Amino acid sequence: KLSLLLKDLRLAQSLYEKYGVPSLLGSICFQLYKIGESLGLGELDMSSIIQLFENIGKVRVYNEDGT
Repeated sequence: KLSLLLKDLRLAQSLYEKYGVPSLLGSICFQLYKIGESLGLGELDMSSIIQLFENIGKVRVYNEDGT
């Protein structure tokens, strides 16, 4: 679930900050998952984050078979 990933990323972020370790990609993922959770995606798996990109980019992502 996205909400569980966000919980883990919150913990990681706090450790990065505590020890002064930079984490650019961790910070970006944290923000994206946080936005996804606020859009109601928290109970879905991590692949649901693509819905966030579809909303931001005003596009639809398809499989190779068109679905």
